[in-house]
Amino acid sequence: MSSPPNAGFVTWLAGRSILWVWTAVNADAHNVDLVSHPEGVSRLAFSTPSSPSVGFEFRRTFRVPGTYNFVCSIHHNMIMRVEVSK
Repeated sequence: MSSPPNAGFVTWLAGRSILWVWTAVNADAHNVDLVSHPEGVSRLAFSTPSSPSVGFEFRRTFRVPGTYNFVCSIHHNMIMRVEVSK
């Protein structure tokens, strides 16, 4: 699943993945930064470099149930919350 940076809120089952894709439509710099997460989840494992280039793909599998809050640290109004359940 491709997810735009303004996806807002997603409910997900544990074991499913999200694929973020940087397309040519929005060539501005963006990133994915995990700002809060369930215990036992590595923040760095769910964060991208500061400004990936067009064509960059970032896929992460959500194995631990709980709430994951993401932000583009370059554009703080671009947020995404993922609720993962068993």
